[in-house]
Amino acid sequence: MKNNLYKMYELEVLMKLNAYIIKDYVSFPIITSFLNSNPVDCNLKRVTVYRKDKTRQSSDLTLIKLDELIALRNSEQGGAYICLGYDKNIEFNKNMDIIFVTPELNPLEIMEKLQDTFNLFSNWEKKLLELLTNNAPLKELGESALPFINNPIGIYTPGLRNIFFCERKKSRNLMLYSEEDTNKYLSPEEIDELKFNPEFISTIDATEPTLFSAEMWGYRILFYNIRICDIYVARIVISETERPFKISDSPLLKFLSSILEISMVKQDFPMNDHPKGFETMINQILDKQSVDESKLQKILQYRNWNITDCYFCIAVEVSRYDQVIHTVSTIGSILEANIPGSVALEQKDYILTIVNLNAATKTREELLSVLVYILRDGLLKAGISEEFHNFKNLDEYYLQACDAIRIGSIYDETIWCYRYEHYALKRLILRAAAESNIEALCPQGLLRLMDYDKKHKREYTKTLKIYLQNNLSIAKTIRHLYVQRATFLYQLKRILKISELDLDDPKVKLHLLIVFEIMEERSLILNVKEHPFKI
Repeated sequence: MKNNLYKMYELEVLMKLNAYIIKDYVSFPIITSFLNSNPVDCNLKRVTVYRKDKTRQSSDLTLIKLDELIALRNSEQGGAYICLGYDKNIEFNKNMDIIFVTPELNPLEIMEKLQDTFNLFSNWEKKLLELLTNNAPLKELGESALPFINNPIGIYTPGLRNIFFCERKKSRNLMLYSEEDTNKYLSPEEIDELKFNPEFISTIDATEPTLFSAEMWGYRILFYNIRICDIYVARIVISETERPFKISDSPLLKFLSSILEISMVKQDFPMNDHPKGFETMINQILDKQSVDESKLQKILQYRNWNITDCYFCIAVEVSRYDQVIHTVSTIGSILEANIPGSVALEQKDYILTIVNLNAATKTREELLSVLVYILRDGLLKAGISEEFHNFKNLDEYYLQACDAIRIGSIYDETIWCYRYEHYALKRLILRAAAESNIEALCPQGLLRLMDYDKKHKREYTKTLKIYLQNNLSIAKTIRHLYVQRATFLYQLKRILKISELDLDDPKVKLHLLIVFEIMEERSLILNVKEHPFKI
């Protein structure tokens, strides 16, 4: 798979320029420019001189005289041009990119300088490909771009861990990054500030070079999200701390990112921040397979976790739509970035988020108050498990979270977050309703009473149920049934005689109450709603 990906990318690596790059990097004076194309689209491969009888290619940057360009505009032909001469009174088509220079310049000299610009970037591309061939570290690829970008460059994982940084050499106190930043996460304070920053949350979906405002850090950031097989794996960022951004920085950043993407595929770059073997181990636990405790502890130690730490599970429901448009990994990244001490993994129909409360240094309640905002903003729903203290029991608590959302979505459709403790009893009842024959669950005395009701058109079973639900209180029961005391006492006497049930026995009462709950839920679900478990 990795080799096939590399071959696919290799065919696409050929650096092309556009008029924005030409404008910023040519060494001859420019009067003005008229640029309309998308700044990140690059298709220029060569310099040509305009000839009326010659067909232009979309990849041509054409040197042309002003009168020739004026005549050409009537043909509605687009393209990129270096125009000798300028007249501010003349309007040109918006499908043209035009750089105007003084007609006194020597055309041959212009051609040479344009070719020098193409060669400049061609040489950079050759250097990048050489580094790529030699499996050079990602940092070296970034350093090769510094003469063009002229601002600090860094790459972060979706979980906000720094992979590498590079910047122009200067005094230590003037450096944006320090050596200690490598492989470190953003500070807890920075992550906390990003939690509810709508601009930051929206950037995860960006598919082109995008600007992040200076509001948070005091300087703007130009970033590009690197995706492999549509999975968001890293973000390359350029910080506007040494020179103002140019429009041409965006296409150059996109090209550099394409090379970094290939390098990541070649070097089998991990698709997330999880330690090697982590997801395999998790899936083994979820499949109820035995795992080597020493290996599990070693993998957990990568995040400074221990098997006996305090954990809980979140199961975030993902729609078929999320799966089709590949936003599931994005949701996981948002969860990991906003919930400290968490790891998010894709499972069938859900994103499993494991939260280590020891690492988070926050309570379950505090973290759930953060989760609710994420769910509401993303129109998502989640089930929450109870806390547990043995990582090897993860499968049981993930099932709790999944059952909580399955049941909660039926009974409380309007809320975002379903806690298992609110649905624990209902879960037992519903599973019993799904997995057992009602008749087999009923005590013999209750079956006799139900049979008597059916034959004699009575409602003694209903009366018994209400009597039990009112904790054998005669006063409460007659108020509920709206009957006279004598009538109820007669019915109770008949019920006890027919069923021969000992209602003074706590176990008998509990058995009957559970059976009545199962019967009620089964009837309700079958008639009105979809059952969360198979019947």
